[in-house]
Amino acid sequence: MEFIDSIFLLIGAGFSRDTYLLLTRIQGILWSIANTAIVFYFLKITGLIRIIHHRKKIRFRYFFLMITVILSPFLLFTDSGTVFFTLEAAIYGIQYTILLYTLVLERKMLMNHFRGLFNN
Repeated sequence: MEFIDSIFLLIGAGFSRDTYLLLTRIQGILWSIANTAIVFYFLKITGLIRIIHHRKKIRFRYFFLMITVILSPFLLFTDSGTVFFTLEAAIYGIQYTILLYTLVLERKMLMNHFRGLFNN
């Protein structure tokens, strides 16, 4: 186990604080893009199923997703790790709240729809 610890310490010693923050910013942007795509397509799929079941279109959830899209580029321009992680938590929190809200609100319709697909 000491061997693995020494490897991690050696790797960690090669990163300065600025390098770590830069790599974290890049990772944050990439995760934000991925989360945005996941939420967007989940909302699209749910919206299409709502149309099949003659229900209203989803609107406000797209508005909140757009807020996260607008906030995401600011991850590149944060001055400190604290500001970065606070902004990142806000962005991801909104995105995961949209997912959870949609899943809870639409669970019966989604389950009935997919149950019908697999029972045929």
